Amino acid sequence: MDSKVQAEQARSIAVGRFGPVIARLPAPTMNAFDDALRLHLQL
Repeated sequence: MDSKVQAEQARSIAVGRFGPVIARLPAPTMNAFDDALRLHLQL
């Protein structure tokens, strides 16, 4: 299933609400998300 991440809709949640890992993102996808999040947060 294809999905998308919208960095401008990022939210914070408590660590205790996380469950087990259900998937992993390939490094290029995670890097693109990191770049988009940094841009949105002006980091």
